[in-house]
Amino acid sequence: EWFDPDAIRPLTDLEVLRGMSGPTVPVNQDQFDVSIGKKDPSILEGTARDSSMQSESSLRSGLMQSAGVAPGRNRREDRVARGETGQRDMFGRSSADIKKEEENWLAYREERRAGARGEA
Repeated sequence: EWFDPDAIRPLTDLEVLRGMSGPTVPVNQDQFDVSIGKKDPSILEGTARDSSMQSESSLRSGLMQSAGVAPGRNRREDRVARGETGQRDMFGRSSADIKKEEENWLAYREERRAGARGEA
């Protein structure tokens, strides 16, 4: 719904300053969620005691666990046992798979070009 510009009053200087200022310290997602009423304030009770090192280590361990790596088990023998031989890219494709996929895409592009030339 559109408002008539004359029906809207201009902001006062104080309202403008209040609207343009942000938080004085960085806010994390939990603090923001509590401020808008999305989460319960009790979740913020333990955050003041946490140090940044603990949160960084928990973030790293969370990422490692989500990737299927047990904490402290990233030794070479463990990686080899999991099948991570270094011969694959981040998607788990071997160099032969990558080459085959590139050849497929080249063939597909050539097919499309030939089809486009035939239509024109």
